[in-house]
Amino acid sequence: FGCCEMNFGQLGKREKKLVTQFQRVTCAANRDEAMDMLDEAGWDVQEAANMYFSGYFAGASRTPPVPTVDVDKINNWFAEYADPDNTDTMQVDGIIKFCSDLGVSPEDAVLLVISKHFGAENMLVYTQEEFVNGMKSIGVENVDDLKEAIPRLRDELKNDASFKAVYNFTFGWACPPGQKSMQTETAIGLWGVILQDRFELLEEWCNFIEKFRKHAISKDEWQLLLDFCKSVDKNLNGYNENEAWPVLIDEFVEHVEQLQNKSC
Repeated sequence: FGCCEMNFGQLGKREKKLVTQFQRVTCAANRDEAMDMLDEAGWDVQEAANMYFSGYFAGASRTPPVPTVDVDKINNWFAEYADPDNTDTMQVDGIIKFCSDLGVSPEDAVLLVISKHFGAENMLVYTQEEFVNGMKSIGVENVDDLKEAIPRLRDELKNDASFKAVYNFTFGWACPPGQKSMQTETAIGLWGVILQDRFELLEEWCNFIEKFRKHAISKDEWQLLLDFCKSVDKNLNGYNENEAWPVLIDEFVEHVEQLQNKSC
């Protein structure tokens, strides 16, 4: 894993408590590394502990260093996609051209991985700084290099821990600027991209949200849906009503049960 860029003093009360809890569980003495591990695991102490004891982070530390890249080349590359009226940003047209040059659809989940490497703050805009930092993180300086890196980036969607990190990143990235919840239309579109082949009730879930949800999706609802979809199959086996699921998920379960009863 990479060097932690967070400052303990800037963490919220909950995150500080999680760091202490993680250190107690794992006997990890280095607080910065503990923060880094928790961040990688989406601030899930159990997930981070599992990764720690399985050697995930030790393996990550042995990963070959990211190649040194030429920042001037990356800046020139960015200029090909820069918005003509705001040249330090890449907006919708530039993003579409970027995807076309890369040979991927704008709806390809690998774009979420790339956006996470960028540390992108907004879904429809990449800043030049984000682009440069992202390409440095990936270790590429031109489109051909990035094309070659695509299989490696896709692998981040295959590992449960890194997938969860990408999934959790996606929430903040897709929320409108200044807001703490995601529009349902946006959420439905993103779930269709990122949870494909991971959630056996994805179609039913998206239909349910589209029909019955009247307000935006909260961070808690977004994050716990991933836990839910890993817990249940298409027949809801694995669902425990005594677990602390968001009301939205409990209502969805009732909805699916009604549909299944009607089909019997």
